[in-house]
Amino acid sequence: MTEALVRKSHGDFNVVVVEESWSQQHSPYLIRKLGSRLARQRMWSRKVVLQGCGTPWVLAHTLVPQESLTGRLGQVKTLQTKPLGAFLFSHPGLQRDSLDIAPSIDGWGRCSLFKLDNRPILVAEFFLTTLIGSLGSKP
Repeated sequence: MTEALVRKSHGDFNVVVVEESWSQQHSPYLIRKLGSRLARQRMWSRKVVLQGCGTPWVLAHTLVPQESLTGRLGQVKTLQTKPLGAFLFSHPGLQRDSLDIAPSIDGWGRCSLFKLDNRPILVAEFFLTTLIGSLGSKP
């Protein structure tokens, strides 16, 4: 998706980091996606806005269980304004285990469970109406 957004914006694409911090979350959704043991761990949380041509297009939230950070996924903590998608999809062994799609107030969203080196990372993306409305037009 990142590549498509870069193309759509003719290279005027950037990642704005909203928040990066440790998080402790307990939800039935996380237990279902990650399993009870991993869902109860501290997680690295990264919230960003993906912008094209200065306009917010996607809100994204990444959760990485602490245990997953011991491998290559530990690099997620050092991405700063680099897109997560470019990092993830640069690894040939990346697997997408499941994908959930849901409507939201401002468009629609999806939540993907990826595994790199058999270590999970959960990525939620919310596609804003500013992106959806621009799909039929040129920026």
